[in-house]
Amino acid sequence: CPEIAEVGALMVLPEYRRSLGLLQMIKLAQRYVNDEATPFTLYESNFVTAHTISQKAGSLFHFQPMALKLSVHARAAYQGMEGVNPQRESHLYSVVSRNPFSRLEMYVPRVHASITKTLFQRIGSETVCLSGEETIPEGSPPTELKVHIQSDFQAAIVTVLQAGPDLLSRLRRSFYEIEIEEIKTITVKFPTWKPSVQGIEDHSEELQIFFSGFVAESTDRWYILYTQLNRQRFDFNEVQLADPSALDLRAYVEFCRERILPR
Repeated sequence: CPEIAEVGALMVLPEYRRSLGLLQMIKLAQRYVNDEATPFTLYESNFVTAHTISQKAGSLFHFQPMALKLSVHARAAYQGMEGVNPQRESHLYSVVSRNPFSRLEMYVPRVHASITKTLFQRIGSETVCLSGEETIPEGSPPTELKVHIQSDFQAAIVTVLQAGPDLLSRLRRSFYEIEIEEIKTITVKFPTWKPSVQGIEDHSEELQIFFSGFVAESTDRWYILYTQLNRQRFDFNEVQLADPSALDLRAYVEFCRERILPR
């Protein structure tokens, strides 16, 4: 999307963190973000959760957390950092908006309406949550999915392009085919700008997927994220976060995950 730019964070040795050259680069980056001539409206970043330094840097640029991308790849061996944690790396997806958004109408499950409004209010957007019909009408076009498998990371992303009456059966079949590839983490993206999540919460325990936040397709089109951790022992306390609002999001996502676990 031409309106969105991704911002990265670079780890450097502690002795270089206060160098004049690095400080000048930070000032130039901030000036670029604030420049009215810049064509971008939304800036996004994926902060690692093995440490909080990059997250604190993002807070200086007013990044706001919108999603937790859980267990996306094996944890990197950071030089000079003590301790070995076998849990896979997760990312905190955060955004900052240069201009307030217009009013957004989004199809989201009723149970997540409150957290949806809270997240989007933090980035200056008024959100109207639409639940739509509880079931997709018979005779609607069949489901279309896009599956992207990242074998090196043992992760996969399933994007719902079109939700039809066969949505649940298509997701079940897709999950089965992905798990054969020894994939550990599946992220499912449902478009909120059209009805696609009707009744998904009623089947979340069966599908073993849970709400994880929102990611941008454009400034007025967002995906709602669901995650499946395929037979992983996952400890949310190992997801290190610095911002209070990120900690609130982690608590909510952990609650959603606990709801689908076998009793």
